[in-house]
Amino acid sequence: GAGVTPAEGGVEPTAGSTLNKRMLEKAAAVIEGGIKARFHLGAQLYVSRDGKTVGDLAFGEARDGVAMRPDTLMLWMSSIKPITAVAIAQMWERGKLELDDPVARHIPEFGAKGKERVTIRHVLTHTGGFPFAIGPGRPTHGRKSSPSFAMHRSSPAG
Repeated sequence: GAGVTPAEGGVEPTAGSTLNKRMLEKAAAVIEGGIKARFHLGAQLYVSRDGKTVGDLAFGEARDGVAMRPDTLMLWMSSIKPITAVAIAQMWERGKLELDDPVARHIPEFGAKGKERVTIRHVLTHTGGFPFAIGPGRPTHGRKSSPSFAMHRSSPAG
């Protein structure tokens, strides 16, 4: 697919490190295989070791007809969920929030568009009632797009 691969100019593995090169090549092969099998359109891979960039690669397309590049900005959507869940758990352990708090108590803007009753627990357990999300780089499926990221609820949480 289009994009930057290890052989085409991503950051080369650290000098003298065949392990790093072999690992990057293996990861690249898995990613390329996923693109070929149509599991995803494209991907980015960044690896650093001991504070030094070992690989900064891009594969496939960012969207139809547009090559993925290492500096292409991506909408993470679900990929950030594990990081967010850990951060929320730490805040809960420290008494900074409760899982049944409305999200809008901590992020007031979140309460717009019918989401005022959605709790942190709803979001963490995927029961907040978000049938779709639209934003930069996301298909709208015929719905009116918004210049800023917007989540719409299909029914009240509760």
